[in-house]
Amino acid sequence: MDAITELREPYRNAWLAEYTPYRLETALKRWDAEYQHWRALQGRFENFRFAEGGALPPLDSFRPRQ
Repeated sequence: MDAITELREPYRNAWLAEYTPYRLETALKRWDAEYQHWRALQGRFENFRFAEGGALPPLDSFRPRQ
């Protein structure tokens, strides 16, 4: 997860090399949203990993919350 944060700036530079800055902020917000999605999923898996005892939760419980 830490490594992906280092890709945001190269992504921004690649965008500017190929496109105008017109939709850059929209693309970066989508980048941030994608990161948040995977970070939240990682957090749910971490909570599951440290839970002790009991039955395994259903796989659907790991779906993104809306």
